[in-house]
Order: sequence, then structure tokens, then C-alpha cells
Amino acid sequence: MIEEYFKLWNSCRGAFRNRSVWERAARLGTGSLLCLGRHSITGLISATGMQNKDWSADYRLFEKERIDGEMIFGKIRQEVISRLPDGAPLVTFMDDKLMRKKGRKVSGTAWKRDPNGPKFCNNFIWATRFLQISGALEEEGRRGSCRGIPFMLRHSPTPKRPSRKAPGWAYDEYEILKREMRISVKGAEAIKDLRASMDSQPESYNRELVINVDGSYTNKTVIRELPPRTTLIGRIRKDAKLYSVPVAEKCSRPGRKRYYGELLPTPEKTRQDVDVSWTEVKAFTSDRVHTFKIKFIPVLRSRIGGERDMSLLIVQPLRYRLSRTTRLLYRNPAYLICTDTSLSPEKILQWYLWRWQIEVNFRDQKSLIGKEEASVWTAGSIKNLPQLIAISYAFMQLSFTKNGQERKTVYKLPKWRRSTSPKRLSTCMMISEMRNQIWGLGIGYGNLSHFRNSNCMHCITIIEYPITLL
Repeated sequence: MIEEYFKLWNSCRGAFRNRSVWERAARLGTGSLLCLGRHSITGLISATGMQNKDWSADYRLFEKERIDGEMIFGKIRQEVISRLPDGAPLVTFMDDKLMRKKGRKVSGTAWKRDPNGPKFCNNFIWATRFLQISGALEEEGRRGSCRGIPFMLRHSPTPKRPSRKAPGWAYDEYEILKREMRISVKGAEAIKDLRASMDSQPESYNRELVINVDGSYTNKTVIRELPPRTTLIGRIRKDAKLYSVPVAEKCSRPGRKRYYGELLPTPEKTRQDVDVSWTEVKAFTSDRVHTFKIKFIPVLRSRIGGERDMSLLIVQPLRYRLSRTTRLLYRNPAYLICTDTSLSPEKILQWYLWRWQIEVNFRDQKSLIGKEEASVWTAGSIKNLPQLIAISYAFMQLSFTKNGQERKTVYKLPKWRRSTSPKRLSTCMMISEMRNQIWGLGIGYGNLSHFRNSNCMHCITIIEYPITLL
């Protein structure tokens, strides 16, 4: 796995201006996976054994913006696309996430509504915002299951509001910036850039791009700006206004062309309509195949899409209880809209269920790798340090899933884990295996192939294998 991991770092050598910067970025990126304490820049330096040397260049690596994150993420996208079957679409997920900060002078920070706060009260946190796009890479030997590989991370802060004593032109500029830096506008720009990067490569030019989003991106700003060969699957409101496709009139009449036909029932009324029957489809989620009840409207229109034909998918929730005395979970239905009317409801449902992988990416990067723990405040550091951590995380995921490496690692679990061998390698297990390989070779001891008598000194095998990170 280590060889595959550093092969990916070697492939992005052109993203750095010289070798020393490249080596420093690879060392600190690897340190983010090996660090045992707080994932600050000091923690990354200490994890790689460089705490007794001059560390000023490590701080300048982020502050002076010496990392071309977009180019490195482009290499990750190419690697993901190269592992897809011929003709298969690139299924991606897009969402934004807040990173908590404490300093009031940290670049790009502002008061944001806490998404984890209670429903009856709006809590506010001091944070900055990032937009991320992850690609779906289907797992080998587990049809229907996938992993999310991050290959785009952009700092998307909101503009700073001028003070009360500021002149009028400052407020005018603030209103313009506020419209231009909306998260839906940034999401539309990210989709266009992703499609442009795919069009620049001959192996991905004719490949379809599928974007799975939540309700905050299922709007006019994003859907009407979709580039060619791009499909969007997103959630809509249960009371959304939907229309039929207008019938072509025989006689011409003055006025513009009609985009909308008759007003259709809302998604909620369609779900409650007994005349529209439920059908059953199967999709993989929660480590097994489930049977879902759906209602599918193949062609309709909405004001968020203009003259674009779309399809509606209504999914009945999979209600369950953890025990007889607990409350009912997963009670709310899902209303999905797709901009490609030729897609089957099975694919729409399965690809949208994969969208949970970007939430897994957010949790892993924040809880396990500490993407928001570094005490940095300059604009360059706020942007580049999370990108480097996301790049290292993506390289680790790719190295473990290439050529069945994930299954081999699962089979090599300790003997006390054999009876409970997992079907899927978790991120904690990946990090643990990476630490075992790097630290084991670094101190000169290899993993023993079988148990031996620990009291017998001549039975301990020492592997003299000098290891360098690069």
C-alpha cells in the first residue's frame, strides 16, 4: 500500500515549483495521517520527526500558497476515471461544510448557522465554509457499494459586511459580492470547471457527469447553468410546483413559446394519491440490498429548470425501530428530481443513495484527520492546509482500493479479529495499517508471519530495510 500511496504523490510532481517544496508537501501530508495528537502544523512536523529542525519553511508552504491544489485534484480525478468501466458515467456528490474557528481575525470566517443545532432554535458558530466534490468509486467484489474519493475542495467564504460608518459605495460592493459568493453560484462554477476538466481529457470527453446534491443546490442558479453531458439529481420540496410538458399548438399565436403546461399535483399530493400505484425497486445501502417502494413520473417541468424536461422520483421511507421501546426512525419520504429523463428509477435511486459517502468524507476528515484543528489564520493557510489534508486522504483511499488491496488488508487482520472480519475496510483501519507499515519499516522490524516464542531472542526476525518517505 505504501508504494501505491507514494506513486500517487510522484504523479503530481509538476504541481510544485521545485523538488524541495514537493517533498515538504508529501511529508506533511503523510504526517496528517500519522499524527496521534492535535493535527496542527506543529503536530504534523512532530509526527514526521522534524521538530528539531528549522520549521519556518513548513509554515511558509501554506502561507505563501505554494501548493497547486487544483492540479493535484485533477490527478486524483484522472485516477478515479481510469478505474471506471468503459462508458460508465462519473457519479459525483457535491456539498458544503463549515469548519469551526476561534480567532476573530481568521480569514474568511463569519457567524454561520449551526446545522447540528436543535430544530426549535437557530444556533450560530464562528466558522468558514468549504465546497467539496467527491467521486464514486465502486468497490471491487461488492456490487452496489462505493467509496467517495474527494477530488475538489474550494474555500467558499462569505464577504465581510462593512461597518456602520462605511460609505454608501462600500455597501453597494458588499451587495454585489454577496450575490456572487452565494454557495449555489459557487456550486454552479464548480460543476462547470469539473465538466471542462473532463472535456480536456480524451478518455473522459464523452463520459457523462452525474452530480448528486441536496436541496440547497436544486435551484434555478445551478440547474439552468448545467453544462452539456451533465446530469443533476437532487432533492426538492414536498410542496414544489410542477407542470406538464406543453402540447404543441397547431395554430401559431402571438407571444413567446410556452415552457409549462398544466399545473400538476405537488410531490406530497402525488405520494398520497391512491390512483398512482407504488412500484418496488432494489438498491444497495447500509451494507445490504433493500427493497424500496417508489412512485416515478417520467417527464415533467419545473420553474427551476425552465424548458428542460425532468423526472420525479418519490421514495417511501424505510421505517424501523432499534428496539420495541425506541422511536420510529427514517420516517420522512424523499422527493428526487433528475434532469435526465432517460435514466431508470433504479439508477436514480442508487446513485442518490451513494451521496451519503460525502458525509462520510466530512466525518473522516474532521474527526480522524483533524482538518479543522490547525490554528492558522492567513488566507493562504486557511485554503491550502485543508486541501493538503483532503489530498492525503484521497491518496490513502485510492492506494487501498487498487487491485484488490482493500480485500487483502481485510484478510490480514490480527488473529483476534478473524471471527469478526469486516466486509468493508474503514478509514480507521486504513490509517492503522498505514502506520503499521511505515513505522514498522522505519524502526527496522517487520510484521511476523506467525506467532513465535517471545522469550526466545533468536526467534525475533529483524528486517533491515531502510525506508524513506520519498
